Amino acid sequence: MNQPVMAVTLTAAARNKPRAEVEQQLIADMALVNATLEPHEKIAKCVVLKDAWSMTTA
Repeated sequence: MNQPVMAVTLTAAARNKPRAEVEQQLIADMALVNATLEPHEKIAKCVVLKDAWSMTTA
């Protein structure tokens, strides 16, 4: 898998939206973040997690 990876959990509102809409917004958000990063820092993938991430669930 390409790195760096952005791991996200969706809000309840986002979980109720059509998948395509959520996907487009995540891609747009990733592009906004990537525009501020150095080439080696740019996010390559976005992974949507089912449960909230923490050190104990990693």
